[in-house]
Amino acid sequence: MGGFYVGIALRLSLEDVKRVLREMFPATTVHESAEFRATFRGQYSGIVFDMYTNESEFPVYLDFATFPGPQDEDVLQPVAIELARRISVALGCRTICEGSLYGDNPHLPCYGVMWDVNRAWLVDEGDFATYDEGGGPVELIRPLEIPPLMLGPSGDIVSGESPDVG
Repeated sequence: MGGFYVGIALRLSLEDVKRVLREMFPATTVHESAEFRATFRGQYSGIVFDMYTNESEFPVYLDFATFPGPQDEDVLQPVAIELARRISVALGCRTICEGSLYGDNPHLPCYGVMWDVNRAWLVDEGDFATYDEGGGPVELIRPLEIPPLMLGPSGDIVSGESPDVG
């Protein structure tokens, strides 16, 4: 699974990010995209990401190319939301990720989920400054109640779990 992002409200090094991901998911491998392309051949089921930095309220932006687990689009966003929650808790900071499934209109891509440790907010990130564009801060819309999604030590969804969106 891949193709999602997590923004982090702390300045971190690439090694810091890799350490946090390895601690969360000790049964899988973690690579930044450039090192992965330079060294890996064959099939891969671990975590591969790009890291970008900027001057926004979320100065570290992780763009995940691969992540363990099902490739089904229905679980992509819930896994991203759980990963953002875990990073927020581990680092004691805010994180942000895609959240259109929780928005008032799920077809609009401007909704995000922002975690402040274990508190989730639906946010409007339509004018949010990301790694490749200008803009301003996210706008809080309302608090959300999002149950944890159980991810195993390899990052896969634990058997019997199903993402609960809504």
